[in-house]
Amino acid sequence: MSAKHDRTYSVNRAQAKKFFTKARQYLESAQLLLENERFDAAGLAAIHSAIAASDATLGFAIGARSAAQDHMAVVALLSKQVDEFGATQQRQLVGLLRMKSTIAYDDRLISQDEAWVLVAQAERYCNWASETIKRHK
Repeated sequence: MSAKHDRTYSVNRAQAKKFFTKARQYLESAQLLLENERFDAAGLAAIHSAIAASDATLGFAIGARSAAQDHMAVVALLSKQVDEFGATQQRQLVGLLRMKSTIAYDDRLISQDEAWVLVAQAERYCNWASETIKRHK
């Protein structure tokens, strides 16, 4: 990983807590959007939930969050800095992040099944983040 991907912003516990609040809000929004058949919006909210949960987890674990423009850089940072970030969490986060450009910028609409998978992955990832944060408080 290059130094460009290692860049971080300092985050205190109060800020990290706010990132986790955002993660939960995005997740709850994703669930409601899914119920209302707003599949692309649900998918994007799920992805933002995981991004905010990652920022919160890093904030509590190391007092920082990724400053890289490439969201995939957070995967390497979590792998390097958070012992609890294992293969399952990596698979969940990468799966979510890989869909961000497709949902936000492509002209293709995602299916109900794709949205359901993204929301489910985000829910599992946020639950992991919550448990990890508790261990770092």
